[in-house]
Formats: sequence, C-alpha cells, structure tokens
Amino acid sequence: GEVSDETPYGYHLAGDAFIVEWSDDTTENTLMRWWRMTVRRLLGFDFIHVWRNRRVIQRADVVWTHTEREHLAVALLKALRPRRYRAVSVAQSVWLWDIWPRISRLRTRFFARLLRQHAVEVVLSSANATASRSTVPGRAVMHVPFGTGFATPPSEPPSEPHVLVIGN
Repeated sequence: GEVSDETPYGYHLAGDAFIVEWSDDTTENTLMRWWRMTVRRLLGFDFIHVWRNRRVIQRADVVWTHTEREHLAVALLKALRPRRYRAVSVAQSVWLWDIWPRISRLRTRFFARLLRQHAVEVVLSSANATASRSTVPGRAVMHVPFGTGFATPPSEPPSEPHVLVIGN
C-alpha cells in the first residue's frame, strides 16, 4: 500500500486480542553466522534462530510462524522436547509446496514428520492447500488468501469505464 504497516503483514493487529511476543534476532559475528547458515543448509530450515528463541516458545500458548524456515524448526524443537514445548503451532508455508518436488526423499520424509507436529498449516494458495493435503494427509490445512488490504473499497463503481490497451 501507500502507507507502511506498523509490522509486516499487519501482524500487530493481533495485539488487540492477544499478547504478542516476537522472536529476537541475535547479533552474529562471522563464525556465528557461518554456523547458523551451515545448520540451515543441512536441515533445510533455521533451527539455530528458533533455538535462540526457545524460551519465548516455551512460554507461549500459540506459536504462529511466518514461513517454513521457522515452522519446521519449531516442529523439530517440539519433537525433541515435547513436554517442554507444548505450544500449539500454526505453521504458515509460503514456498514449501513449490519446492517439494525438488527436495530429496529423505528430506521430504523428515519434513512430513515435522509437519505433523503442528495444529494447523496455513497456505496462501489453493494449489498449495491441495498439494499439502495430498502429500501429507491427515492434518488440518487452511488456505488463507494472500493480501492485507484494509482499505475500504469505493461504495460505487466509477461512472465511466476505464479501458486499458496493451500492445502496439
């Protein structure tokens, strides 16, 4: 839009009904960043970032992640320590189902197990919802159309038609 939201995608609006805590990014030196990126490449998601924020996750009733880079890491944390990390997790997948056909069989099995840790997976397209449900069945998957337009649409259509001509 023309005006930036207070937070990306209007997430701050949840603060009207919930206490919202955000993850923190740690200031990293070169070695720390190399280690985090190496683990990220090995696992396929940012486990180090989630590990650094594990206390917030432990306190939470619900964890809503923005992408699979975070939700797969939260799922691994929950799988490793299920008694400690009990928060309901809402896993938003943005790119996962687009890249799934190119992921190794070992990694897809691993990811499928992790996906079952979440209460619900949110996807931004109906094609991804279909792919998710058929590939890893038996889970709650919701399609939430992408967009954050909060502006009120005009009450009546423009009086004169607008014509767009594309080409020569």
